[in-house]
Amino acid sequence: MRSALDGNPDILARTEAVKVSRITLSSARAEHYPQLSFLMQRNESNQDIDNLPRREFGVNVVGLELRIPIYEGGRVTATMASAQAQLNIAQQQLEATRRTVERDMRLVFASAVANHARIESTTNQVNVMEQSVTAQEVGFDLGVVTVIDVLDARRRLFKARLDLAKARYDFLRDLMGLRMRSGGLRLADIEEFNQWLASR
Repeated sequence: MRSALDGNPDILARTEAVKVSRITLSSARAEHYPQLSFLMQRNESNQDIDNLPRREFGVNVVGLELRIPIYEGGRVTATMASAQAQLNIAQQQLEATRRTVERDMRLVFASAVANHARIESTTNQVNVMEQSVTAQEVGFDLGVVTVIDVLDARRRLFKARLDLAKARYDFLRDLMGLRMRSGGLRLADIEEFNQWLASR
């Protein structure tokens, strides 16, 4: 279950959203710290301030800028509070998504187990109905049963075969659902499932 949850695309997306929110909060918190910037600039021109032509000249600037935040009217604190709120929302959404996916996977797994048991029981029922049809046909040939009894036995056989096909389809749907929710559904799996259905 844990590996399936870790591979779920919805959970992976929510996890990335939490990471982004943490980075945003860290960035907002960093605005409280002094900042040192290094500046290099080179300007070349052949015009003066009045846009009159003159000999080409260059201006080179190299500098350090130190910013020490003292007071900004609460902007940094408000930014941090907003980033913290966004982080809390992202964490709650991640937890809600994780619980939803886990609940869905448990339900689909339980359904797969039940449908697998249904396959076994309906297979046995089909075998019994086939024997019943054979017995009814022999009885009809001997004149012991009527054609209505034979047709009724065949109708029950067709119904049992239909139940078996539905149980197989439901089981296959549950397997695909489990793989899809775990993020492990590949094209090869779908082709394998198609072959499995075609062979039945």
